[in-house]
Amino acid sequence: MLVAVAGWTLFWSPFLTARVVRVTGTTALVPGSRVIAAAAIPAGLPLARLDTGGVARRVERIRQVQSASVSIGWPDEVTITVRPRVAVFAVPDAGRYVLVDRFGVSVAQAGSRDGLPVLRPPAGGRLRGSRSVRAAAAVLAELPARFARQARLVTASSPVNVSVTLADGSVIIWGGPASGKEKAAEMTALARRRARVYDVSVPGMAQTKG
Repeated sequence: MLVAVAGWTLFWSPFLTARVVRVTGTTALVPGSRVIAAAAIPAGLPLARLDTGGVARRVERIRQVQSASVSIGWPDEVTITVRPRVAVFAVPDAGRYVLVDRFGVSVAQAGSRDGLPVLRPPAGGRLRGSRSVRAAAAVLAELPARFARQARLVTASSPVNVSVTLADGSVIIWGGPASGKEKAAEMTALARRRARVYDVSVPGMAQTKG
């Protein structure tokens, strides 16, 4: 009898249902109301029968959401934690810009580059899932902060051929994202000499030109 009552309480009782849905990690592009709508948690469904994985997958269908997780807080609370995508590049598109994250996923459209460096990806290639875009993002993350703040153009003709143009017009030839810390240290050393081109693509053989 006790087992039957406990089972009914967990799986069928109206007392242990989702009355409160909290959302964390929201942004202007991913407001809580949009997350709750996408989650589509049935009214009155007992928490024990809630498919948390299914809820997370529905939330992740929002393009601006990179990942989502769902937890239950007894007796009546569901918390949805979202990790929003963060734009790192601006890609020119018909007089406007598409702001994309490190995976090449479009986060938003804007009339300006919104302070982000412009990305020049391989010609004719898809942005989403592009290895070249991911390499460009990795390179940008490895750049010493003083240079990353000055980045205006990132060219990624391939995953191992990435270069960065700074605000003063100088170019950093970085190559691929491998050996990022070593390249960053060499770039910091090279910057003591003013040049038009800084080439750190081959660790241990850094050089300047112009």
